[in-house]
Amino acid sequence: MRTKIPALIAIWALYTSILSAQTPAPSPKPLSNESAEVASSLSKSAEGGNAAAQAKLGLAFMVGSDEPKDYAKALFWLNKAARQGDSSAEANLGYLFLNGWGVVQDYAQARLWISKSAAQDNALGENNLGAMYEYGWGVARNDVEAVMWYRKAAEQGLAEAQDNLGHMYRNGIGLMEDDAKAVEWYRKAADQGFAQAENDLGAMYANGLGVSQDNAKAVEWLRKAAEQGDSDAEKNLDMLQPLIETVKEIQSLTGSIESLTAARSVPAVPASSGRIKGTLTYYFNDNYGNKPDTGSLVLLLANTVQIPAQDMFIDDASQTKFGGSNDEIAIIAAQTGVVTKYKTVQRTVADGNGNFEIDNIPNGEYTLILRSAHVKTIAIRDGLGRVVSLPLEISNGQALDRSYDFGITAF
Repeated sequence: MRTKIPALIAIWALYTSILSAQTPAPSPKPLSNESAEVASSLSKSAEGGNAAAQAKLGLAFMVGSDEPKDYAKALFWLNKAARQGDSSAEANLGYLFLNGWGVVQDYAQARLWISKSAAQDNALGENNLGAMYEYGWGVARNDVEAVMWYRKAAEQGLAEAQDNLGHMYRNGIGLMEDDAKAVEWYRKAADQGFAQAENDLGAMYANGLGVSQDNAKAVEWLRKAAEQGDSDAEKNLDMLQPLIETVKEIQSLTGSIESLTAARSVPAVPASSGRIKGTLTYYFNDNYGNKPDTGSLVLLLANTVQIPAQDMFIDDASQTKFGGSNDEIAIIAAQTGVVTKYKTVQRTVADGNGNFEIDNIPNGEYTLILRSAHVKTIAIRDGLGRVVSLPLEISNGQALDRSYDFGITAF
């Protein structure tokens, strides 16, 4: 989960992005093409006691738009406006205290002023108060309270809050996990051009979470975010692109593989044939625990083979890449790139509940290969998650249970 910081209020309706804590927060856009004459008029209004002008001037000093950045002057004007009850000034004054800009960092003062803003139904004040509750900044951490404030701001149409609410649904924080709801709120924010939400929505399409998996739509949204300079989206695009090419290769083989399978004669089932079944799971997060590893690959190899499970991945299109046949699979050593081909007896994938079953297995020795369909990130779904190999023996038509928990499935 990426830590997010609250957004500043730009009362001329241009808002800042909520970024990861490791990335410096950008300034809101300045008053577009404001003339010196207009800026001078704003200063005169502020000096005359106009709260809205004071709030606007304080923000200008705070972010360095038409005025050079000066936190002391920002504090001076925002304090004047806030004490007249201007909700935008209250939120921004609280933001200064929250970050320690121009003042000693003081969470109590931050909460005081941000709470005053939220009490006036100011959307950014509500959003920032939600962030304080989510991360425990100056208040006891309370995920339910965070959701309540995010929702209030999101329902007013604030993109940052909509993205935050989507984040809560996605991770099951303060409410039941619901990927479809997460997508709904991500989309509302993304439709407003909010870069973080565009990245998040792209990630949901890439993973097939809350929507049908769609690489084309994933790329579309990730590009929108990347064009605004979102670094997460740029990284996700870099990771996703080679996977798209791999998917295209596999899809191009589907028709011919199915035709070959259909053309084969079906052998008689030995009377003593056995079966293997199981349930595959993977670690999702601390809030949810384990989830079914839907779509994970299950391969049954002839004979018992020794495979370094921690140093391999599987190329499921090996018959074309490495000159093999349709009943072979290639195991590629992750570190050395050495390719070894093995004969496959049967293959299947885990269903929506993580269950798999292989029937009609003649007596003998085999190796069961399990490849997780997930990695521990919503950024990508590479289909090349953790791989394990399990030697086994079928005798007297027995049924074996080979359930497996992949745990954290990244390499």
